Amino acid sequence: MQATEETNQVQPGEVQTRIDPEVLSSLGISQEDVNQLNREKREFELYLQGLKGKGHEYYRQIARGLPINPPTLDTNFSMPTSDNPASIPDMTVSAIEQNQGSLNPQSVRKIKAGMKIILEDFGQAALTNNDWQTAVNAYDVATENGIMHNPQVLSQLRTVSESDKAVGVEIAQAIQQRQNLRKPNPTFSETQPQQTSAETGYRPAPNNPNPIPTLP
Repeated sequence: MQATEETNQVQPGEVQTRIDPEVLSSLGISQEDVNQLNREKREFELYLQGLKGKGHEYYRQIARGLPINPPTLDTNFSMPTSDNPASIPDMTVSAIEQNQGSLNPQSVRKIKAGMKIILEDFGQAALTNNDWQTAVNAYDVATENGIMHNPQVLSQLRTVSESDKAVGVEIAQAIQQRQNLRKPNPTFSETQPQQTSAETGYRPAPNNPNPIPTLP
């Protein structure tokens, strides 16, 4: 009896959910199963909290040419590295796709959730640094269904665009590029020749012939 009580003890920081033994018995589970699930949820929350700010630091390392220490998302998986911060979001998705076969479903879930936290911080750091292409790429990957479904980020970009129309056009091009790559037959494909920066006063967003990798 004592051993059972010790097994069911609640660990520090764990939220205990007591369920009627008759309910548990009818489903073939025990109170320890409930406690174990609560522990796993708490560990997952702590894992995500521990990643906060690491995307910002990772961007700073790349942007300033500092020694790169990519964030670790799981025991055998770290964020990819590149001298070009704008390529990091899609590289991360590709790396997850390539390694999914060797990872268990729990690890994949953990890595995807961690990637979202990292890229949101990464994108915010890019916004602060006026690195529009990287910011758009990061938030497009981190946001379910893409950056156009992230009203908070779009509001930030709108503020920038309204204060500097040339920058606004650059941001719009970067977003449209992501939209075009998501759609097999984009409506707003670049069928018209782009004007040069000398003609318009702004720098066109670079073209990326590679489609956006997507996670299943």
